[in-house]
Amino acid sequence: MRSNCKRSAGNYRCNSSPFWRVISATAGHFYSAPDPDDGLTWSHHTGWTNLYKAAPMSGNPPPGMKSLIFADCLQILKCELDLLSPTHLIMLAGSSWYDPFVKGLIKCWHPGSNLNDHFAAVELWDSYCAHAWQVQMPGKSHLLTIIGSEHPQRKAELPHIKALTSLIAATMTQAPE
Repeated sequence: MRSNCKRSAGNYRCNSSPFWRVISATAGHFYSAPDPDDGLTWSHHTGWTNLYKAAPMSGNPPPGMKSLIFADCLQILKCELDLLSPTHLIMLAGSSWYDPFVKGLIKCWHPGSNLNDHFAAVELWDSYCAHAWQVQMPGKSHLLTIIGSEHPQRKAELPHIKALTSLIAATMTQAPE
C-alpha cells in the first residue's frame, strides 16, 4: 500500500502522513505479519472511506455543504458498513466531525437510544480522548465497535496509537448482549 500511495497531482505518500502512520501502526499491532493462511497484511484487513463524500477541490466541505449532504453521506456509510461488516470502525476526525455520524448510526439502528446507552470505553492520550461505542448492526451476529478520536495531524502519534490499540483490544473480547 505504501509504495503505491501517490496522488496523480502531487507526491502524496502515506508514510509521510500522520493519518496513515497512525492507521498503519494501529492495524499493524493486530496484523503485524502476513497471515500464514493467506499471506495478507494489515492493509488487506483495513478499509478507508471519507465521512463526507463530496468536498471542494481545496479541502474539506464547509459547514453549509456538510449540512446539505449529511443525510446522504450517513446512508452511504451505513451501506458501506453493511457490505463490509467490520468489527471496528475508527473515525479519526475530531468529535465535531464524527459525533453526527455516531449519533446517526445509533439512531437508525436503535431508535430511542442514545450515545450513553452504547458507550463502551474511553482512553485518554495527551490532552485528548478516544471514545468507543458498541452497536448491534441489523442482521449481523457481531457488535460493531465505533471508535472516535482526533485527526492525528500535528499530534503525538505514539500515545494516540496506544489509546486506539487499547480500545480495540478491550472491545474485541466483549460479546453481544
